[in-house]
Amino acid sequence: MSRLKILCFVPFYSPGFRAGGPTRAICNFVQLLGGDFDIKIICKDRDIKDFKPYQRLKIDSWNKVGKAQVFYASKKTAGFIGICKLLNETEYDILYLNSIFTFNFTIIPLIVRRFNFAKFRPCLISSRGELSENALKIKKLKKKIFLWTAKFIHLYQDLNWQASSELEAIDIKKEFGSTIKKIKILPDLIVPVKFKYKKKIYKKQKINILFLSRISPMKNLDFLLRVFGKIITPVNLNIFGPKEDLNYWYKCQNLIKNLPSHINITVGDEVHPKKIPKILKKNDLFVLPSKGENFGHIIAEALNVATPVLTSNLTLWKSDKLNGLKALPLNERKWIKIIEEWANLSADRLNKRKKAAKIYFDRINLKNNNLKEKIKSTFHAII
Repeated sequence: MSRLKILCFVPFYSPGFRAGGPTRAICNFVQLLGGDFDIKIICKDRDIKDFKPYQRLKIDSWNKVGKAQVFYASKKTAGFIGICKLLNETEYDILYLNSIFTFNFTIIPLIVRRFNFAKFRPCLISSRGELSENALKIKKLKKKIFLWTAKFIHLYQDLNWQASSELEAIDIKKEFGSTIKKIKILPDLIVPVKFKYKKKIYKKQKINILFLSRISPMKNLDFLLRVFGKIITPVNLNIFGPKEDLNYWYKCQNLIKNLPSHINITVGDEVHPKKIPKILKKNDLFVLPSKGENFGHIIAEALNVATPVLTSNLTLWKSDKLNGLKALPLNERKWIKIIEEWANLSADRLNKRKKAAKIYFDRINLKNNNLKEKIKSTFHAII
């Protein structure tokens, strides 16, 4: 029996990494299911903010990358004619889209499909968190006009939908209710790194707190900085991530300048995925006050290496009774209270919370193994 052929469109793919979650989700999908499916990926020929295409890769041609074939499309090829040609010339059973609003890698394939410019194949689409209430507030008018137009021409009609959580499923139904064919809740797959928990010996007085994410309004760094402006216990705050929105970053820089002197702050740049576990292990608490995550791969990575997590309750992650993970409303007073508590924990209690984080990860990783089979059966059911 031949393997199911999946043609996946995603704006950015490896070796790119700055786009965060969607790129990581498809990389993990390929790594864990590339032996079960014949996966072909079409993406941009460069990463976010890059002016030149990837080196040592064939552009506008197929490349063998890990367990997938990847087509790195130039700006010219990623236009309507080029995408139409790729859809007609590429053999596949299922079209897999990973965005709602990306013009070249979602909207064009859907237009080609909707108006029969290419052979018709079943389609699975993942909104990747783009339909959450807070995500829709960014460039609100532009998105509102587009969604109205898309619904008017039935662009999203007769699609199968993937949601990473019940919360995201609600967002999808709220926006596309009557046009949804099927919706399946399939959280993103996790690829664990090898890590054995060891008790940490604390010598420093200040604890290390880490923010590692894209610098954009959705990740809500400005909220975190306002919180730290009111923290009275000395701590080390480390900030890493690509400056995706420069205007937003300037706003954050002004907040950083006004932080009290007992908040020792380090600002780093983007971090390659291979180096992320090492940075996470060096910190005592990972913080992500996100306005919404359809999954949150960095949260799983932190738990994997026994780094406890403090995040918002606008993600699919739930608080742990052992304090390996805490999910709070975006209320400054509550965040101040929790961070002050963390900053004053004894070495023994900090170690207990690190161990709790690893226990939390091991628990979700068991579900991850079962999820692989669920994803496989979902793709076969679409056919």
